[in-house]
Amino acid sequence: FVFSFSVLAHIQACRALMIASILLGFVATVLSLLGLKCTNIGLSDEDAKMKFAVTGGFLFILGGLCSMVAVSWYAAMVTAQFFDPLYAGTKYELGPALYLGWAGSVLCMLGGIFLTCSCKGKKKQDY
Repeated sequence: FVFSFSVLAHIQACRALMIASILLGFVATVLSLLGLKCTNIGLSDEDAKMKFAVTGGFLFILGGLCSMVAVSWYAAMVTAQFFDPLYAGTKYELGPALYLGWAGSVLCMLGGIFLTCSCKGKKKQDY
């Protein structure tokens, strides 16, 4: 494992955001699995399962936002360096990995929104 401190700050920040997105996605997946009605893992209480699922949905949304920020920030820096006539380094172009990153971020956020909206609390009847 070799770590280079000469990497630009925005690339380090994008790496950190992507790692945060991966960790949030993993925790969201575990919580969402615990919140499924068809599983007997964890609590069997409907309200507790709903809270697990809603928390998982919010974490999916947050993870999608982290990856969206990272991909968009990197794309903005690549574009700025590409059109800068004074930039002497290697000039990169936007490629398929960035488009897949944007699509994955949108799908992750949509999944989190759908998961969060699908959980309805029980309405207590007034007597």
